[in-house]
Amino acid sequence: LDSLDIDSAHIVGASMGGMIAQRFAVNHPNRTLSLTSIMSMPRFIPPDPKVTVVLMTPDPGTREARIQAGVEASRLLAGKGFEFDEDRAREFSAALVDRAWHPVGASRQMAAIMVDGDRRSALAEVRVPTVIIHGTDDRLVVPQGAEESAECIPGSELVWIEGMGHNLPEEAWPPVLDAIAGLVERTRES
Repeated sequence: LDSLDIDSAHIVGASMGGMIAQRFAVNHPNRTLSLTSIMSMPRFIPPDPKVTVVLMTPDPGTREARIQAGVEASRLLAGKGFEFDEDRAREFSAALVDRAWHPVGASRQMAAIMVDGDRRSALAEVRVPTVIIHGTDDRLVVPQGAEESAECIPGSELVWIEGMGHNLPEEAWPPVLDAIAGLVERTRES
């Protein structure tokens, strides 16, 4: 924001990005116009054990096997309320593998989440318009994370996307975007 000479902004983040957005709103309340936390949580809550096993699988060693492992992880994380798009998952997985393959990144991301700790008491001080968006079938960041975030942030709105997992299928874009746009509009009106 400083380098772009922007005073304040609507802060939006998904998954770990939602945790970062929460931390931003806590640490920089005067620069936060609104907060949107998607598929996130205010503290580490263990995921479904089946997800942990799949995500902790060792590196399969080849490009094709890595791409296939990515597709299978995407299938596991996808909710049951939307058709799984295997072709799109394969394209996305291939792009990730080809862009940069660093398996240690996942453990570093988990370490960052753990080190940040529990934001619940800090989130109780957030006074900006907030929307929490979460899928009812999220097995990685379980729905309890959304409930806790909403309970902590005074006046926040909790929007459930029925059948969505830890992904953003194209069919879920309209309700997600509507929730964000509605929040921004309400912020402008106040």
